[in-house]
Amino acid sequence: MIRKIHRVVALAASTLLILGALSCIPQSRQSPISANPFSSPDGKFLVYSADQPRFEIFMFEVGAKGEPKKLLPENFPDREKARLLRVEWSPDSKKTAIQFYRKAWESEAPEREPNNEVLLADVSSGSSASLSAEMRKVITADLVSNSQYPELLQKRQLCTYAAHFLPDGSVKFSWDIAGSVPDKRSYSAVFWPKQGNSSSNRMEFDFPTRDGVKKIAKFYGVVGGQVALLQ
Repeated sequence: MIRKIHRVVALAASTLLILGALSCIPQSRQSPISANPFSSPDGKFLVYSADQPRFEIFMFEVGAKGEPKKLLPENFPDREKARLLRVEWSPDSKKTAIQFYRKAWESEAPEREPNNEVLLADVSSGSSASLSAEMRKVITADLVSNSQYPELLQKRQLCTYAAHFLPDGSVKFSWDIAGSVPDKRSYSAVFWPKQGNSSSNRMEFDFPTRDGVKKIAKFYGVVGGQVALLQ
């Protein structure tokens, strides 16, 4: 009974914190909010979505002046039916992993069009990266040709979801192949974004080869404006 009371009190406190933070956004800068905002662990930032005039995901610093940061690139596709699902924060509130639907719900897409997406955003810079796009960088032609589903993987249509941060700053998430995959199975992956003086990202992921699911590790970066595998 006491634990239940503590949970109720914690939920009420969290709700009041979010409502108070929203009230700090000047009326002239508010966008119509279409999903409940997600507060960072330190209470200094909010992530929320708005769907008018088109779907956007915003990050707002509580008490800051200026406009909330837009996290989606201007040319980001498939906004018509996009919906914000969940937001996971790193323990230090410096990064966030944002999960949303890009296209139709799975019940509306019998062939499982790419609909799950995770956006990894940096709080200080406002920069963001799609984990599906990062996966496409490391799934090379030789991996595709040696996979169980080469025809589907050639389209590079991937779904990413269920992301959460690990203690070392990496992001663990699940991914699958969009399309009529017989076993409809998902795979695990871990992404280490480049930090400090590092010039490369790192991705480790389970991959369905013809000989079974194997763990693949790739280091990669941008050389001369092009993505280059470093290992």
